[in-house]
Amino acid sequence: MKIAIAQMSSVAGDFEVTAKRMAESAKKAADAGARLVVFPYAVLTGPSPVEESDIEAYVGDAAETLRRLADDIPCAAIVPVVAGTGTGLAAEAFLIDDGELVPLRMGAMAASMGALASSGQLPQAGSMPAPDLPEFELDGTHIGVAFTYDDLDDYRDYDFSLDVLLYLPQDGYVARDLDSALSLSLAENRFAKDAEEIGCWLACADSVGGYGPQLFAGGSFVLDAEGRLQAKAPLLEESLLVFDTEDKAERTPVAELPHPGVREKSHVLWELLVRGLADLVHAEGEDKVALALDGRLASGLLATLACDALGPRKVEALVVDGSSAAAELADRLHIETRMPDFRLPVPQPGAWATESPLLLKGVEAAFLAELARQEHALVLVPDDKTGLALGEERMGVSGKAWAPFGDIWRSQLLDLAEDRMRVSPVFPDEMLSAYAVPDIFGISQSAATDKGRLEALDRMLAARIEDMHDMAALLDEGYPAVFVKAALHRLHDAALTRQMLPPCFEVSNCTLSELETPVGVAWVDHEREGGGAENLEDIVHELERMLRGQKAGSVPPQDSDALADAFELIRELSNTPGPKEVPGMPEGTEQDGFTIRPGFPSWGQPFSEN
Repeated sequence: MKIAIAQMSSVAGDFEVTAKRMAESAKKAADAGARLVVFPYAVLTGPSPVEESDIEAYVGDAAETLRRLADDIPCAAIVPVVAGTGTGLAAEAFLIDDGELVPLRMGAMAASMGALASSGQLPQAGSMPAPDLPEFELDGTHIGVAFTYDDLDDYRDYDFSLDVLLYLPQDGYVARDLDSALSLSLAENRFAKDAEEIGCWLACADSVGGYGPQLFAGGSFVLDAEGRLQAKAPLLEESLLVFDTEDKAERTPVAELPHPGVREKSHVLWELLVRGLADLVHAEGEDKVALALDGRLASGLLATLACDALGPRKVEALVVDGSSAAAELADRLHIETRMPDFRLPVPQPGAWATESPLLLKGVEAAFLAELARQEHALVLVPDDKTGLALGEERMGVSGKAWAPFGDIWRSQLLDLAEDRMRVSPVFPDEMLSAYAVPDIFGISQSAATDKGRLEALDRMLAARIEDMHDMAALLDEGYPAVFVKAALHRLHDAALTRQMLPPCFEVSNCTLSELETPVGVAWVDHEREGGGAENLEDIVHELERMLRGQKAGSVPPQDSDALADAFELIRELSNTPGPKEVPGMPEGTEQDGFTIRPGFPSWGQPFSEN
């Protein structure tokens, strides 16, 4: 069978325009001999949920669009639709064929429930795949559809007897996740092995561009059943791949699959930010962006990003400190600048307020907001993930504001600047070194240079926030104890500040807005004597003995460790959505019936509302 992969960009919810472009793409695929065209996850409804009050009308309009598509496209098609609210996503894949609409995941769920009802037995936990994984037949070809890594795992672990597996990623690009890089990192990521182990063709259809905070790089690909590359689409460009599952032509050996270097990854991230910003401004209906230039590298990088995305005529800048480097950069970028008089009548009567850097930032923010109002512009702020995580003083701007670097560590900005300088030398030498290393006690022990210290701090913060390592794990990784302790206290003290974060592009597996740091809790993780985690195990055993009335120091019973299991369960699952297998249950114990997968109702904690 000939199948086409339509790598596309769109504006989420712009149903009429998007449907017309999808029909045009399907006609091209049919002209190339394709029997089936596959569209990416975000193309029609976007990847994000809508407000609960809008869900009925939104789904209704999407359904009407699907009906029109069924009449307009000349071949079969797979069209994903995302329908959900802030409490969760419900992603469906519709098969359009000969004017008919078939919901594949709902059909798979109904078939699974029917089989369970007929058997009269509930399955044991882990004994079956997710009940909503589609497996359908088209002209004798058996096809499956996956949205997540968990879906891919189930298709690999259970016998589905597929000829082709279609992968439609529901998550955007993540800088530290090789799997999300798709065709860019095929030599390093999971997909070649998936195709080989599942024993079928694996075709990925990805979206292109920005959908609010999520960025999609494209990089769709086709692998044969041996994990060899059949075709791949370029990054950040629309493309139509057509492949034939009966084609026996020689293909790329696994050893020759793409393997990007550090510079290439940095370049992709920059180009993705450029595309995402352009798409955001367009989707928001704004004409320009407004920003402040203060001579620091972050502000200069932000102005350069805006020019690359929109062109210099669409960028309005305030020069806020009279910096010669800022003026030189503006001249090189050919952007219009304003230089207001920020002086204040201070001290105020009664001398209650005097001029200070923080007060000046507030005045600058007011001028920037006014400039944005007059020019119908979206405000851009240069905040990065390092400063936001640690609660550094920042410019608070009212109205529409966006922080393109809000999920990017400061040391990554240095790499982005170096990569951008290879395109054209826009940054003055003075600006390239104008970045701050946070004043954390003990940071001088981490490296010999400012850049090295900043990189060490960011690696440690990423391990804490994105990899969820506790203090014991950070110490095991070799970070100085005084440095880790001071950094964790800064993170703790900035918890309230992080309640007012600017929106940003999401390019990590855990943004700061997802960091569930409680406010008003005095406890901070700390170094422990006697082995850290092992010491906690001893405390758990002592608590168990106390509850059983046993003497301290006695040997714990071997038949049951209920309290230890409970502590372990709470520790592992308290921040993990969805039901899990409970440690300590005898083999074969039934729990939950079947595994809940993303896209279906589930509770956010290990215990239900019951």
